[in-house]
Amino acid sequence: MTLARRRPILTTAALFCAACVQGTDSRWDPDVGGAQVVTSPARTDAPVALTLDSTPSYLVGGTSADLNQEFDARQGYLQATPLSDGGLAVIDVNRVVVFRADGTRRTVIGREGAGPQEFRYLTAICATRGDTVIVNDLHNGRVGVLDLAADSVLWTFLTPGKWLPPQACFADGTFLVPDRVVDSTASAVGYRVHRTRTDGTVVAELGTWLRPRSPAFTEAPVAIAAMGQHLHVGRPQFSEVRSYDENGVLVRVSRFADPVVMLSAEEIAERGPQPAGGAPAVPTSGAGGQEPFFAAVWADPAGRVWVQDPLEPGYTEDGWTALNADGKVWGRLVIPRPPRGTLRQVIGFTADGVILRGNDAEGAATVGVYRLIERPGSE
Repeated sequence: MTLARRRPILTTAALFCAACVQGTDSRWDPDVGGAQVVTSPARTDAPVALTLDSTPSYLVGGTSADLNQEFDARQGYLQATPLSDGGLAVIDVNRVVVFRADGTRRTVIGREGAGPQEFRYLTAICATRGDTVIVNDLHNGRVGVLDLAADSVLWTFLTPGKWLPPQACFADGTFLVPDRVVDSTASAVGYRVHRTRTDGTVVAELGTWLRPRSPAFTEAPVAIAAMGQHLHVGRPQFSEVRSYDENGVLVRVSRFADPVVMLSAEEIAERGPQPAGGAPAVPTSGAGGQEPFFAAVWADPAGRVWVQDPLEPGYTEDGWTALNADGKVWGRLVIPRPPRGTLRQVIGFTADGVILRGNDAEGAATVGVYRLIERPGSE
């Protein structure tokens, strides 16, 4: 897919870069230290080398005679994480539903409340070693650490303003805890990220990443995704993804030659309000601004990084660019927007597939895994 790009401009003062110097390309942050730099052509020019199997290899949820067996289709945070046995753990408002590799239910943990094994709105989930599952219990202001083998929950309480992103787990049992940062001097917002043990103790501060405090970026927060031994960070004002080791050392910068695109104030207003859980919103001032280079960054268990295109109003396709473990572009995946009344939303990745939230003919929510297929001749 090639996006309709409006008014491309290769450099612009609207980009935030405290370290930029004269002569550098403003699409990229020049401060790379000794990290490897991998530069690729524009993401949207990469071949559409990937597609999804038409039939899910794994599908759970849907309409049931027992409403307790259905997911809550009205919630905005139906998320899932793959488990080592091929199953899935799915968060559903105030419970965690664990499925075996054959799609049958293994266990359900949680109910409404603030006591032991109780939740008040789950918004994120990830799995670490031994299939220990970490969940964000938003309204209780805490993170739950679930031992699936024992069906138990150990609570780690967080201070206000801290939370768990969708992909927060390292392979060694630690996880990310960001807190919001507002830099009024630089007119920027973002996150300071700590690596935390399951007992709540902090291992280290990994870094602080900011993006412009501009109306054009209210729908594009700084993206942070932990997987395996790496943390991947995308700041929407730069056409690059930075990969760090679990101690916060920058090891690789994957850059893309996408042009800067400027938006009018009217186009920015069409992007809609700030979604829950993102960086602080800023009222539209009437000025235009730069379009974010991406909407989201995810990682998968195979070591790939997935970069989502910005979603324009009335979009017809959801485009993703996959980078292999070396930071090079593997190929593009384009998911057509489904017909009105149906849902097809990417909520995660497995080693060889995509996890999609959907719904059935009755409107009941589903979670499915669709295998990735390389198109012939795409290599």
